[in-house]
Amino acid sequence: MQTEGIRTFSQHNLDRHCYSLKALPALEGFEGIVHLWETKKRGHLLPAWSDFKYDDFLGIHSRISVSEKEENDFRFRVYGSELVRLLDQDLTNKLLCASIGVKWKGGAYAYFEEISQGPCIGRTQGFVANSEQQMVPINAIDLPMGEDGENVSHCLHFLNV
Repeated sequence: MQTEGIRTFSQHNLDRHCYSLKALPALEGFEGIVHLWETKKRGHLLPAWSDFKYDDFLGIHSRISVSEKEENDFRFRVYGSELVRLLDQDLTNKLLCASIGVKWKGGAYAYFEEISQGPCIGRTQGFVANSEQQMVPINAIDLPMGEDGENVSHCLHFLNV
């Protein structure tokens, strides 16, 4: 559903929203990471993952993950310890959408396709299943990155706890 530059992918107890980079609303609780992401753009549409430094994430390392685009999915390359704790599993080197339960898989593919094609900033709120299929709360943002500054090659994920 497209409303004022926002595309929504809701299913079960999970809401995902994609926001146009041209009409980005204030994303409460994510101001710091969005500001960091914007400072790395250097005049391009998207920042490159290679523009970020380890020290950029001091104090929030455990809530960060980074995935690399791989065909119609993203493969986690960095997966923070808070995410491991939340989902009770380490998804480093695993495919993002492929690692999601069947119930949410279709929505996840559509959501990350929208982030890639927009490109858009994504926001996920609600409940997801952990490794034991127990529902746990999630509040996260997905920030697209592009090594060429234009096309999505990576995604920076940030968990707000």
